[in-house]
Amino acid sequence: MKVAIVGEDYVLSVARTDDLSGHTVKLFKSVDAALQNWGASTRSSPIFALNKSKFPDLRNLNCSFCFIGPLYPGRLPPGLPAFLTFGIYNLLLLATNHEEEVRLNTFLVSLDKTVGWEGWKVSNGSIMLVVPGPRQDTNDGPLDSGPILGLPEGLESVAQEYRTLVAATRAKGQASLAGVDEEIATFDFGFRKTLENPKWRGVAKAQWLVNVNAALSRFSSQTFAGTSPILGTECHYWTHSLLGIGMAAQALLSIRRQVQGTAATADFRGRLLALKNKPPNSVRLERLAISDGFWQIHHLPDASARADGKRMPLIVCFSGRDGFKSTTHTLSVPLEVITAANTVGWTLRTVTHELSHVFVDGLISSILPAFDNSSELNRIMQLIAGNAEPANSYEQLQAYFCFALCLVVTEDDNDIELNGSDSLLSVIEDSYGEASEVLTHVFDFLYFYQRDPKTYISAIWGSWDVIPNINDRINEYITRTLCAILIEHLTIAQPFDSAIAQLLQELTSLRSHFPDGPYIGVAIDRLTKNKEFFKKRLQHLSHLVRISFSYFYSPEVAAQLARASRGTRSEPKLFQPGSQIDNPLRFIYDHSGSSTLTNTPDGRRSAWIMAQLAFSEGNHAN
Repeated sequence: MKVAIVGEDYVLSVARTDDLSGHTVKLFKSVDAALQNWGASTRSSPIFALNKSKFPDLRNLNCSFCFIGPLYPGRLPPGLPAFLTFGIYNLLLLATNHEEEVRLNTFLVSLDKTVGWEGWKVSNGSIMLVVPGPRQDTNDGPLDSGPILGLPEGLESVAQEYRTLVAATRAKGQASLAGVDEEIATFDFGFRKTLENPKWRGVAKAQWLVNVNAALSRFSSQTFAGTSPILGTECHYWTHSLLGIGMAAQALLSIRRQVQGTAATADFRGRLLALKNKPPNSVRLERLAISDGFWQIHHLPDASARADGKRMPLIVCFSGRDGFKSTTHTLSVPLEVITAANTVGWTLRTVTHELSHVFVDGLISSILPAFDNSSELNRIMQLIAGNAEPANSYEQLQAYFCFALCLVVTEDDNDIELNGSDSLLSVIEDSYGEASEVLTHVFDFLYFYQRDPKTYISAIWGSWDVIPNINDRINEYITRTLCAILIEHLTIAQPFDSAIAQLLQELTSLRSHFPDGPYIGVAIDRLTKNKEFFKKRLQHLSHLVRISFSYFYSPEVAAQLARASRGTRSEPKLFQPGSQIDNPLRFIYDHSGSSTLTNTPDGRRSAWIMAQLAFSEGNHAN
């Protein structure tokens, strides 16, 4: 049996009765209609008909509502009106007669213990009885690890808020969503070690706590609102205030788990440090031409046998303010993704850029000299100046990377003058932001776009086209795109001219799909009129590109991320029993806007995308 998102989408609304003694439930065909009936106690969420189900008229009708989840929609029982929601209870089943009641009860008995549910007895649009399902609260010990040591005065309240959020999120995870408790516990262990490390200043710890608290608060509210008792919870994303967006949160978890799991096993830091056991190249790296065969070899050593695949997980959430954004500990995604995941502008594929930032920052920190070690800083300056020879391949890479950072902030190779460790630190500080962006774009292109320039250019420029007021950043976006696709031109006689020509060609083609886009035409015009400017800039930044390809890239890790996937070509809006997807990234590639080149939101298709991602194999037992 196939289950399809068909027919109309509805808005399910609940409000207290006038005397506050009970609740009424109503169904509307649009948000506009729901808002015309909004009250102080109203909460609502969208639902989507499955199997051409029709929602009955609740007036003069006795029926049963059953909210169930998390459960893959392909496991629905036949013969019951069914609807898809965005909540952890991602399915709503109705029973309007005795035969359907029997089917519903039989189905509930068949569910395994990881699936929660809550039933409502509804009469004439009023909720007469709430029947809670079994709760899987497996807590067998304290959910708090005690006070955080070593925090400066003034952070007591923010630390207490963090501890409370951890305990609350772990407890809710135990009751409603497998895996969350363990991940939050792992995060808490690693985050506490960071906070208790005396080398970090109090202002940094305060910032981390504030960011993590905001992300944990959003994640907990968005994910666990709408779980039993449904009438006692509330999500602050108001169009989903009744049932929350737990299924969408699962989709983010699915992507993050795939990427972080693969990258952790790859052990990038361990591989880079293993370069200390390799002799340096006989020729200084900055003297090698871009076409030299050295840059076509991947010098990243094999993964360490000690790599265990463990990594402190990022806290994920949706945000109307931060949009796509990553920090050391958090990852946020715009709220618009929930209803427009099918579009180029709001595709979840953009998440890979934010995840790339996290890994690139880790790679950079693995090769930068210690800022508080003047002898190491002076050693790097001696290597850059050619007054010393590197002891090993790692030290040679350190010096070459710092040389590349100098070119981020200078106009001429001959202008590089470093006088004392403070001058090198100044270069690192001034160049870090742009260097990180360039390396992140290249990393994303190599690992998540599989070196496909056409798809990469359409995806990133399609997503930028929905961002307001970025005209002052167009030059940076052009340059970063050129750095990424330069990978495919390293062995060509005129690599910089060739990369610019390809970007112009792809942007011209993309403009035909988005003729009203505000930035693509501007980029074409600037590339055409200022080719020499971008060519020179690309030449300077090409050293970072070479480092990315030769020292940050592992073909086997890229292959793991792009492994063959089942079900990615299934017909949109259909769920097939027993055919859950097994690769979230490949699924997004096949079904999100970056391949279909549309910026027209389709709420039903977006809900289907979220559901498929939420229940990808390996992400959830169901």
